[in-house]
Amino acid sequence: MGRNRFAEVLLNKAEAAYRLNKTGEAQSLMNRVRARAGVNLPGKSSSGEAWFKDYRNERKVELAYEGHLFWDMRQAGNWPTSNTNNYRCHGLKITNGTYEYIDCDGQDRKFPQKLYVLPVPTSEKKTMR
Repeated sequence: MGRNRFAEVLLNKAEAAYRLNKTGEAQSLMNRVRARAGVNLPGKSSSGEAWFKDYRNERKVELAYEGHLFWDMRQAGNWPTSNTNNYRCHGLKITNGTYEYIDCDGQDRKFPQKLYVLPVPTSEKKTMR
């Protein structure tokens, strides 16, 4: 198990403790992740919504570039309000030493509410009858 995988386990357990109103345990678990960084990060002593905001940021930082951000934002229900809605992707075209921004997809990105729910596979539907 890699370093960040264990951090994810600790953070998942911290969120579970938070949702069970075990504030002290949630703080301790998140501070354990911060202590593992090895750069003397100060512990967090927040609680309630402030703790949850700190927790979301900790997940974003600790699990950066591992493919968690989309799923975390989707779970939290704040993907459409993020800076990815109504966003247009651009590319950089380099020709003979000149740089030009080009539009990649010709339209703004959208994340409709229906994408929060994944479809039930057909194989599962047959067994539910």
